[in-house]
Amino acid sequence: MIVLPVGRFARYAVHAKCFAFREGELRGRPKLFTPNNRGKLSVFDIDGLTSLETQSIGMHVLRQRTDAKRLYGWARVDEATVQSIGLRIIHDAAPLRHANIVGWPADDEAHKNAVHALARASRAVALDPPVPAATGNGR
Repeated sequence: MIVLPVGRFARYAVHAKCFAFREGELRGRPKLFTPNNRGKLSVFDIDGLTSLETQSIGMHVLRQRTDAKRLYGWARVDEATVQSIGLRIIHDAAPLRHANIVGWPADDEAHKNAVHALARASRAVALDPPVPAATGNGR
């Protein structure tokens, strides 16, 4: 595994109510930034991509999920923000552009603070209406 260079990353929202307006900006809610039980938060490198290209990756993510039927959008975070919280972004070879945010604190309060800090720093793009999984993928 390789540590990625500075960039922008997307966390895709495949369930409703993952966004909220805070301080006049649409941001991801903390539940969107909660890592899995293995201490990994799946994100994708979207540095240099257009919104349409970013959405295309999101549709690929959606098609891989059995528990989701729509893409609601994504929340962007910068690697500098991730690092300032004390977390790291580690590149995964597959799928293309995939990475995980790792290094979550073991202490419950510190862990919660890291999740909330990512949510506060994020900027979200909501798709209105959300895009169904069947759109453009032949399902």
